[in-house]
Amino acid sequence: MLPLVLTCLLLLGLVPAATAAQPEPAETKSFDRIPLSGIDARLMPAMADPTRVLTVMVQMEGAPVAVREARVEQRGQTLSRSTERAIRQNLQAQQNRIKDDIEALGGDVVSTVQDAYNGIKVQVAAKHLSRLADLPGARAVRDLQTFEPTNATSVPFIGAPQVWENLGLTGKNVKVGVIDTGIDYTHADFGGPGTVEAYESNDPEAIEGDTFPTAKVAGGYDFVGNSYDASSENPTVNTPQPDPDPLDCNGHGSHVSGTTAGLGVLADGSTFTGPYDPSTYENDFNVGPGVAPEATLYALKVFGCEGSTDVTVEAIDWAVEHDLDVINMSLGSPAGRSDDPTAVATNNAAKAGVIVVASAGNSGAANYLTGSPGSATRAISVAAMNSIETLDVADVTIEGQGTETLQNSNGADVSEPIAGTIRVLQDDPATDINEALGCQESDYDIVAPGDILVTFRGICPRIDRAILGQAAGAVAVVFINNEEGPPPVEGLIPDVDIPFLGATPEQADFFTQGDGEQGTITDGGVIDNPEFRTLAGFTSNGPRNGDSFPKPDLTAPGVSINSAFVGSGNQGFRLSGTSMASPHVAGVAALHRQARPDWSVEEAKAAIVNTANPGDIVGYSTVRAGSGLVDPADAVRTPVVATTEPGSASAAFGYIQFDDPISRSRTITLHNKSDEQVTYTTSVDADTDAGGAAQVQVEPSRVTVPANGSATVRLRLHVDPVAQPPAFQTVSGTVLVEPIVPVFLGSDASDLRVPYLAVPDPTSAVQTRPLKVNLKDGQESVDFRTRNRSDVTGTADVYALGMRDPNEDSPTTDVRAVGVQAFPAAGEDPAIGFFAFNTHSRVSNPAVNEWDVLIDTDEDGTDDYAVIGFDLGPILGAFDGRLGSFTVDLSTGEIIVAFFAAGGLNTSHVLLPFLPDTLGVDMENADFTYVAGVFSLEGFPDDIVDGRSAFNVIDQPVETGQFFILGGGERIEWSAGVDQEQLAETPVLGYMIVNANNHSGPPQADLVRLRR
Repeated sequence: MLPLVLTCLLLLGLVPAATAAQPEPAETKSFDRIPLSGIDARLMPAMADPTRVLTVMVQMEGAPVAVREARVEQRGQTLSRSTERAIRQNLQAQQNRIKDDIEALGGDVVSTVQDAYNGIKVQVAAKHLSRLADLPGARAVRDLQTFEPTNATSVPFIGAPQVWENLGLTGKNVKVGVIDTGIDYTHADFGGPGTVEAYESNDPEAIEGDTFPTAKVAGGYDFVGNSYDASSENPTVNTPQPDPDPLDCNGHGSHVSGTTAGLGVLADGSTFTGPYDPSTYENDFNVGPGVAPEATLYALKVFGCEGSTDVTVEAIDWAVEHDLDVINMSLGSPAGRSDDPTAVATNNAAKAGVIVVASAGNSGAANYLTGSPGSATRAISVAAMNSIETLDVADVTIEGQGTETLQNSNGADVSEPIAGTIRVLQDDPATDINEALGCQESDYDIVAPGDILVTFRGICPRIDRAILGQAAGAVAVVFINNEEGPPPVEGLIPDVDIPFLGATPEQADFFTQGDGEQGTITDGGVIDNPEFRTLAGFTSNGPRNGDSFPKPDLTAPGVSINSAFVGSGNQGFRLSGTSMASPHVAGVAALHRQARPDWSVEEAKAAIVNTANPGDIVGYSTVRAGSGLVDPADAVRTPVVATTEPGSASAAFGYIQFDDPISRSRTITLHNKSDEQVTYTTSVDADTDAGGAAQVQVEPSRVTVPANGSATVRLRLHVDPVAQPPAFQTVSGTVLVEPIVPVFLGSDASDLRVPYLAVPDPTSAVQTRPLKVNLKDGQESVDFRTRNRSDVTGTADVYALGMRDPNEDSPTTDVRAVGVQAFPAAGEDPAIGFFAFNTHSRVSNPAVNEWDVLIDTDEDGTDDYAVIGFDLGPILGAFDGRLGSFTVDLSTGEIIVAFFAAGGLNTSHVLLPFLPDTLGVDMENADFTYVAGVFSLEGFPDDIVDGRSAFNVIDQPVETGQFFILGGGERIEWSAGVDQEQLAETPVLGYMIVNANNHSGPPQADLVRLRR
């Protein structure tokens, strides 16, 4: 594919290869810069070792004493002194559990706070900041998004009550395991006592009595204990301490379990006992019933109260051993692969008869981010959509500015006008704190009681702005989003009584221009939600990392879902995420298992995936939404299912590199489980346009599936590499299988859909060879011949070859070569440089690695700067699959400048732009030395490249920056300068010619060694 460097860069002075045998080198390249506003200003490379000590606050998970007090006050209660002490001691114990880790990093704990803020003040070397954020319980590593319909909206939205009523299916006698943080079985939603006291008095390490306390939660196991966190380096924390009681101390697992199979809690706090039919929703609920309200739950607790886990495989193994019917895993890591251990265990569980449902992940729209264990071929991976039909809004009027309508994100009461001075948080240029984000208590020093506060979305949890704003005395908080549309709807925010209003980026000027003016908030009523039925912005995009297999499989509601609130007795709370979408489908799987207990897992999965409806999703995309919105009624009724390869209901063509026209085919098998034959028509419903380059056909167009038999159809793909654009593009859609007029009365045959996906990548075959490599005395240039042996257009981009590294057979991180190029300043454009990596193997998305270059500019043997290729998401708060190039001052840890990196997807090269003048490089001091390495975020071995290289930006030892575009079959001869005197001072190995559109691996860079 042509990388971003060709499509986003301005190439000045470029002479096309077709018109000149010796094109002039490009004078400069400009690149898309990333504004530093809103970026966490500290990013240390894995290779760096700066010694500067910084003072930071580690914000911990868990509500401080003041927040807990406010929660009980909402119920008309107060905390006793002894309870306050217990809360304080519990928070302090949580903090103490990571003190040893902090000290092991050379950190010094300055103080701890537990009442108004739950945090640890630490002095620590800058190089350990990223590891500090990974310690158990650190809030920076956790992003629980929230949005708004409840179960009483999302469950009927997918049509579950019709299954309860018309088919009599409620999941009865189906065993569902929830691999998560446990279940609060004292909650009324699970048939428990339904009181806070019952939860707080429960011994979390033992089952009181001989059996589990409710019929709903019939069993389970705590694999780790409450203190466990796999991310900790403290053996007392990262070593599981199992016990028999899976009582939830986090809340996530209880929320998920309620969506899957909760009984429901009426508005008076009592457990709902039925009937489960469309009349169910004539009642008022604190928490609506789950999708399969009479299924039996098993709590498989694999998390402590905070942190991560690595015992998921053991829990899957338990589910198989105990013959569970369904397991739900609302957990995972981004960019999941088929060979992840949890994916392998999932496939084996499915083979053993367990229907496995998992969340797709919350990493957003970049490709190859759908997570594991949902990456398993036999798992049902679930994306999230928005099922909120209407939004509460408020009108904000500012004197001299007019009126804007904002989202009432927490549903606050604005029936009476609220007036105050508009106060916009703004960054202080003298600090690196990003005060405008409102992430720290000190950011609110400018706020006076009665102000209407305005803050911006960035690197900390959204609701912190509401909590901190109210604490500062604001009468309302306006929260401006950093991407298109308003921010997520939050629903009720515990302990926040003031309005929390969401604004779009376009509304920012309205507030900044009105800063200091009088504003008034009034009720704006209700409007249609423009994002109703759209995919959630956070839902992770496919395909599967590594092989481009179709994932996710289908979609369910996952935006602001209301479900059981741990420790509350009978209350609900709202969360958003694919974690909330997955249990909807797990509930459907339970309904299907009840209806079709003799069907195989493969058939059950196919029924659920085949019957989903893409027409129910606005802006539907197969790559991100699978087959569409889950349909419980059709899933349990269909007598015919369509499968492809074993365990899959999708047609996978995968990633295909080619330079000649290709044809591929896949077989789709229709299985009829009924006693009557069914006849269907077949057609292709494409959702992508490959510019006429790809043709997808299915044959035959009509097929009859015999009773209790099967039939096959063939899906054929043809792609022309010349017509196909040389950039990442999918060929995707669904095969639509529609029943003709049923041949028997009362047929349950419904439309079936089989998603298909191909990622064709037409490749050039550009190759550069030197005419001579032995330098003679006085020689000032080297002659080359470059030829493109393919019909696909290719490129050649010239760098100074700094380092080579052997093939160590490590997926995605194994570096082959590193080079550098630089361009002088041109007009108003500053001088710019690029570091180039070439790897031995292909990486689907280079953001799964950290790409480090450490630079010594003053020849003192200590690296002064780093250019780091790193996923932009964590810098802003969450992994999202976009690779940035960050120049960091290693003496301070500050990000000096940031760009979007280049290399594209399914690539073996990465280009990291930098500005030489930010490295202290100028006419007087233009040379530097550098080392490089690649560090995996997927758990693969890291690769520190052998040796150290040098370069001079002004007096280049070898000339860099030539850039050629070669059409199919083109051949050119050209020369590049060499400065032998400078080569002796800043030695390089030779030339590195990056061929961005070639086949992945070594062909993406020609390495030319010079000999003197």
